[in-house]
Amino acid sequence: MNSQTTHRGGHARRVIHFAIFAALLAFAFHLSAARVSAQSHTVFVEGNCDSPVPGANIVGTGGVCGDFDGDGRVGSAEDTDGADRIFGTINAALSSGTGAAAGTGINHNGRVVIVTSGRFYESVFIGRTQCVGCPGSANPGNVTLEAAPGVDAVIDAVFQGDPTGGNDARRASTGIAVAYLANTNMGLTRMVVLRNLTVRNFARGAEIAHNARVLIDNCRFENNLNYGILLNFGSLAVINNTQVSGTGFRTSGVTTSSPGHGISLESNAQAKIVNSVSAHNLSAGVFNSGGAANLTLFKVGLYFNGTDILGPFTATLEPNYSTTN
Repeated sequence: MNSQTTHRGGHARRVIHFAIFAALLAFAFHLSAARVSAQSHTVFVEGNCDSPVPGANIVGTGGVCGDFDGDGRVGSAEDTDGADRIFGTINAALSSGTGAAAGTGINHNGRVVIVTSGRFYESVFIGRTQCVGCPGSANPGNVTLEAAPGVDAVIDAVFQGDPTGGNDARRASTGIAVAYLANTNMGLTRMVVLRNLTVRNFARGAEIAHNARVLIDNCRFENNLNYGILLNFGSLAVINNTQVSGTGFRTSGVTTSSPGHGISLESNAQAKIVNSVSAHNLSAGVFNSGGAANLTLFKVGLYFNGTDILGPFTATLEPNYSTTN
């Protein structure tokens, strides 16, 4: 009897110890995941000059060709060279990082600052990953993507002399996409800021979707094919001091535009557009498929578009704005 009792007691202790171990392991895993998702630091992105040949990422001489940290590397070579929190491409900075830079990117929760001028030939994604292997984070946070004052940061689909032949694929894609889980409120609890950027030559300059909250500040969207800025699926955007032009006018490759709107609000999206211009777009300067409450305009210039504005809107005298000092 005592032997059986001792045996059962030992078995119980082993079960308890295993349960404690499993709980500690689960806690450690959760803590590790929380640390990744809780990143909210600032990282830098260097510029580039496509020299001496297109796509070169080793410039040889430190401090030239946009090389901010003076190590002679730009572009993808800067993405994985060390834990210096300085990257050469935007998507690498937005990710958690790879190679020697693993764990140093913002993992879609933090601030990415482009610190020297350059052209970035990439389709940028911000938000919740949409599929296995797709960019994004399972638990994204707030993201700011901006160029520092005085820096000319161009996200461009067209790379003249591209050694990888990727121009057609980029021109059919989106310059900056912000998206979260469909049919959830995840996007309403996050904030994305896009500031001081130029986006050009894509099918859609920017697409904001799935209840995303976005501030687009002091940006330029030029010569994109179908949309300069597309807001859809309940997204909420404030667009300030931004110019959208030339949407729908493409003279090489796929040239047929559909629809060619400068700024488009669809699927119950809402926007407040302030101190901005939408001009020389093939179709509507601003299109709104929702009600007048979905679109508010204040000090907005709409010039020489196919139709300057299409759909209901509210033109307001901003109550927080004063013409006196």
